[in-house]
Amino acid sequence: MQLAERKDFFIQICQAVQGVGQEEAEQIFEVEKFNYLKTLEEGGDYMKSCTDLSKMAVFFEVINNGLSFGRLEKQVYLIPRSFKTAKGYEKRLTYQITAQGLVLQAVRSGAIHSCQPPVIVYDGDEIAVKTVENRTIINHSAAIPRSEKIIGGFVVINVSKDITTAFWFDIKDILRLEKYSEKMNRGKANALYNNGEDGQIDVGFLKTKIVKAALKNFRKTKIGENEIDEIEF
Repeated sequence: MQLAERKDFFIQICQAVQGVGQEEAEQIFEVEKFNYLKTLEEGGDYMKSCTDLSKMAVFFEVINNGLSFGRLEKQVYLIPRSFKTAKGYEKRLTYQITAQGLVLQAVRSGAIHSCQPPVIVYDGDEIAVKTVENRTIINHSAAIPRSEKIIGGFVVINVSKDITTAFWFDIKDILRLEKYSEKMNRGKANALYNNGEDGQIDVGFLKTKIVKAALKNFRKTKIGENEIDEIEF
């Protein structure tokens, strides 16, 4: 995989997507290339053995979507997978957009003003979910001491500067997605569904699922006199 050979092509993408000049686009490309190659190196042999075409495609798609391989607030996770082909199984690199990346896309599209950090809810917490004038309102109070058993989570979306609505993600939703993951992966769900505390779902993974579900279900509707744009991911 020779990213340097396609440098001019990727710089043009950065200019178009980020709305910057050539000099700044070159800087963005060099930073993203460095972070990407470093992530591949740290991923070990399995990640590095993915096909060059799939690794190039991932870099292209992430840059084309205006996302970053930055290491402080991750916007994407790199995921190596095996795909069945006519000649057997082939290792390809794929990626998943994180909660931060999803929110960034939604804000840039103008669909929402901002999104508050997802909140994980544990057994024993006080949680009340109600609908008022087409808005979901969630009141939550954490129990002290806190239980380690996850029962769900929620996120509050700032539709505009003055309007907010919330999205509740129940344990039933988690179990439903785990079953779907099992079906899609030949009976074995994504390991992140049970590698967290006490064999529960990984908290970071759950936060991404909550945000993704909230934004995916953000259909064109009206809250008061304000129309919300449809958004799909």
